Amino acid sequence: MRKKDFKTHRRGFTLLEVMVALAILGMGLVLVMQLFAGGLRSVKVSEEYTMALLYARQKMEEAVFYENQEGGAGSGVIEGTDYTWETEVLPHPLSDEEDDRYANVQAHVLKVRVKWPGLGRQKYVELSTLKTSPAVNP
Repeated sequence: MRKKDFKTHRRGFTLLEVMVALAILGMGLVLVMQLFAGGLRSVKVSEEYTMALLYARQKMEEAVFYENQEGGAGSGVIEGTDYTWETEVLPHPLSDEEDDRYANVQAHVLKVRVKWPGLGRQKYVELSTLKTSPAVNP
């Protein structure tokens, strides 16, 4: 009888090969999980900014169409959320006093800022626009 040559009939993997393969697979899995977690954080931040912009647009429309533009500010809390808002109405000079093309028009700068708590610091979105109206002559 001939002795079997174990080296030529070797089947399967050694323990070392299996351990190296599992280590590589584990590192890959950890990287994929970190990417997934980063994606979820990005989605959350994007949602917060989107909601803040929607609230700011709503408050801007209220300031443009419904509020008195005689100057001043307002603030409040958006009901059911952690978001707060501030509005500011400031007079804006349209041109220098020597130019009378804009004598019958007055302008106001409308600013709306929406704030919300973030990780470690407060986040905010600010919108501003210019509104013109007929000048009020005293």
